[in-house]
Amino acid sequence: MSQRIDQSGYASAELLRRVQTGDERAADEVFARYVERLTRLARSRLAVRLAVRVDPEDIVQSAYRSFFVAARQGRFAVGQSGDLWRLLVEVTLHKLYHQGARHKARRRSTARERATSDGSVWRHVAGKEPTPDQAAIAVEELEAILAKLPHRGREVVELVLQGYEQREIAVRLGCTDRTVRRWVEAARKILTTRSASRAEAKSIKTPAARRVSRGQEPRPPAEPRLLPAPSLPVTDADVSWHDYILQQQIGAGSTGKVYRSLERSTGRLVAVKFLRKALAGEPSVVERFLREARTVAALDHPGIVGILGIGRTPGGGWFLVMDMIEGGNLHDVARRRTISAQEAAAWIAQAARIVQAAHDNGVIHCDLKPANLLLDELGQIRIADFGLAVRLADEAPAALLAGTPAFMAPEQVDPCWGPISPRTDVWGLGAVLFYLLFGQPPHRGRSVRDTVAQVVAGTPVVFPAETKEVPGKLISVCRRCLAKRSEDRYATAAELATALD
Repeated sequence: MSQRIDQSGYASAELLRRVQTGDERAADEVFARYVERLTRLARSRLAVRLAVRVDPEDIVQSAYRSFFVAARQGRFAVGQSGDLWRLLVEVTLHKLYHQGARHKARRRSTARERATSDGSVWRHVAGKEPTPDQAAIAVEELEAILAKLPHRGREVVELVLQGYEQREIAVRLGCTDRTVRRWVEAARKILTTRSASRAEAKSIKTPAARRVSRGQEPRPPAEPRLLPAPSLPVTDADVSWHDYILQQQIGAGSTGKVYRSLERSTGRLVAVKFLRKALAGEPSVVERFLREARTVAALDHPGIVGILGIGRTPGGGWFLVMDMIEGGNLHDVARRRTISAQEAAAWIAQAARIVQAAHDNGVIHCDLKPANLLLDELGQIRIADFGLAVRLADEAPAALLAGTPAFMAPEQVDPCWGPISPRTDVWGLGAVLFYLLFGQPPHRGRSVRDTVAQVVAGTPVVFPAETKEVPGKLISVCRRCLAKRSEDRYATAAELATALD
């Protein structure tokens, strides 16, 4: 059956396929094509009493968020004209009915909510829009719970959070109702255990609790203690978290998460990077997080993603406000399409010149990888994430066992390979070039331990046998970047840029 083609020329199935590959333009098109119809649908289905408390636009926004997450995980497929519309209607109605059930359930006691095993215990999180601090904590808590579940258990909990009922989840996953109940109960127990552990720890460590247990009057609550902020040469370094609306998580690492956000005061899109809540009480981690702002502010280079300000959440969490780069990073671009040798060489040459500017200012990046090289709206390279940067003016650093193992230079793992130097970033640029040319990093083991072992091994990086589409000179440049001994690499990033030109 022929599919309906819209004004952009994409059929529904092709549009979904593009969304699944991470095509942001396709995602924007799906949103623009159906948002008004879905909003009218949601408004028409809302009961009069519920319409006072529930905004149909919020329902549709929530439905889109769930749709895009599930689509990129490959959960959906459409076969004929109208299927994509019907799929979005289904997701929207689930959100709508879920909101109705939640508002109805407010009359029930907390004890009864906790006693249920159909997943309703999870749905208390669907209240008003969370603050950035609350959102970061909630995401970390959910990730901690899901990490303790096997694949099938995670699937069940994710569908519960999307508003699906027990019977529907069983049908979708091809399992029994009992299996769904079992995994929801397992997740609930993990949540309960974590909550109990925190409560116990708090009761032991809180002086006020000890005073109450001895029959003494509790002292009035003190103002929360915040770690002092170092002196930061960043304009408007005391930005208010109230000025930012989180829209979508666009990145995550071991120390923080990045969200596309709307800055209320200016109406512009920015990127907001939060330090993980669990790390906010560790001064060395906080210092390293904020050092990124000082480093980038000092470099002040158009090829480096700028930091616009630093802020605190009411709970004491730290965040950085950065330029929003809409073109995506090289990791995502390489996953969506084939990169030509010419493109790869041009991008790494641009990156090398930016890296050289950092080196000229005494800064080594130390975490160059495809995800940290971004393309802006004009197709120009911008380098992000100086959180692991090393200053040459400091005491000569030896091994820096931090970063992404598959793209790390040997000297970042073992000091026997020498100190960290500008040639360390030459390796990083070569590793990204290798990834763009061959679709994989220079080292790839079955585990982190295997990968690190390959990095420090004396054997050279193995290049794919079939390299007909890659010019021999470009392979030679890449091979020299990835020499295990740093003295065998290009001496500077500028020298690498010249070789690529």
